[in-house]
Amino acid sequence: MTDRTVFFISDGTGITAETFGNAILAQFELKPRHVRLPFIDSVDKAHQAIRQINHAAEVEGKRPIVFTTLVNMEILGVIKTHCNGMLLDMFGMFVAPLESELGIKSNHRVGRFSDASKSKEYDDRIEAINFSLAHDDGQSNRDRLRHVFKDVPLLYGFSSKAPLGRTAGPLLDRYFQSAPAGEVASGRTSATLLNLFGPSSMIAVAGLTDADPHAAFRSDMCSLADDGSTDARKLAFLHNVLQRDVTEARMFLDHLERYAASLSPAQRQLDAVAAALRAIEGDHATRNRYLAFARDADDATVQARMMALAGSIGWLSPAQEQAEFLRMVAARMARGNLSKTEVDLVCATPQARDPALAPQLLAGGFVRPGNTSHAAALACMGNSAAHAQTLRALTSPQDDDVAIAQVYLRHRQLADVEELRAITANIARMTVGGAQVRALETLARQRLADPQSLQAIANLFPLARSIEVQRAIAGILIRSDTQMLARADVARSLRQHRLKSTSGDDVIDMLIRMLQTT
Repeated sequence: MTDRTVFFISDGTGITAETFGNAILAQFELKPRHVRLPFIDSVDKAHQAIRQINHAAEVEGKRPIVFTTLVNMEILGVIKTHCNGMLLDMFGMFVAPLESELGIKSNHRVGRFSDASKSKEYDDRIEAINFSLAHDDGQSNRDRLRHVFKDVPLLYGFSSKAPLGRTAGPLLDRYFQSAPAGEVASGRTSATLLNLFGPSSMIAVAGLTDADPHAAFRSDMCSLADDGSTDARKLAFLHNVLQRDVTEARMFLDHLERYAASLSPAQRQLDAVAAALRAIEGDHATRNRYLAFARDADDATVQARMMALAGSIGWLSPAQEQAEFLRMVAARMARGNLSKTEVDLVCATPQARDPALAPQLLAGGFVRPGNTSHAAALACMGNSAAHAQTLRALTSPQDDDVAIAQVYLRHRQLADVEELRAITANIARMTVGGAQVRALETLARQRLADPQSLQAIANLFPLARSIEVQRAIAGILIRSDTQMLARADVARSLRQHRLKSTSGDDVIDMLIRMLQTT
């Protein structure tokens, strides 16, 4: 579930606003929904943006966060006056104070922020890549067709489902019989043909040409997906991307790692492919630049993915990849708490299963005693003391600790009956409703099969102080083997003690019916 919606508004492409905003948001544990609103260069477009922002505020019940790099004061004034979000204006925050300090006026020109940090060529490339990613990932069927039939003056296709032969055949017959002389194969768009297939959304496009805007960039996006290209050529392209500015390689990361993962061991043994991989492996300058960028990544998931790609193309041995993983975890522990996402990443990473890693982190002094997120990471590495500490955190009054324990238990099942009984008893003693609900929901995923623990959970139902806690209890029981319980007694307790609900039937009612029918 997203925490809230974040809008990025610009009278240009919005890339700078989004980059700046993401850098700020990375400092918070959020999962926002991103909406980029580019080219807001008129009052009318500003009002359209306001309607979208205010609608999000009304639906979500929270103020959206709005980052803007608008330079037109009239348009910005409309946003400021009518926007029901939290507005963060880059010009208002930085440019105006600098004007005062420097004693000169800024240019207030669209796109000026990008000029300050990038060449025009680089900015154009980033804009094109972002456009491709935002619209169709650069690999829509139409784009692939245009790429395959490069320089062909006219291509017909359908923007929705194409008609079947029994429909298309008669229409084509009618066209060939009625088409004006010289129109067929002329390279000119036929209005007659488009009208005949209008209900099927026929469209006409030209093949890509070197003069098309962003043709080179769209060609890049299709290079790894071109079925007509050899693996050696695709690896040469992958190498070329890695040799560019590393931020561009980061933008291509999805495509690069998907292609690298598709190469089977047999393919890698082919002479041309092996030679291309050796060329990449031997490019030490590019390797070092790439690894330095990866190590500095703010997002741990991105860092891990970049290191995995490095391993798949020969830049890291398995031992080196594991050392990079350990370095990443140690560095993030040294900064303070690990986020839920980082704990989840550690638990899901195969390298974490090496029993030698936890002692190295402990010996290095990176682990903070009493820190639940650090304990969860160590527990995922097999440390028994950290495992016990993380289980205790499940029944902590601190929401953050409970959330970390939840992440851990998604990866590690409770197999010890005594542990399960101790947790169940601790949950029964919890007094904070929200934390108790989350602890119960975590227990539900364990699918309890211990009669004593199930009975303790059932006994908790009459004592629950909120409908949310009662629903969480019912969620555990409905997933478990109720043959272990006195079902008639449990059903009677549910009916007698359930708190009033205004939302109609819920999991409690479903459990009552199940107990009565079985």
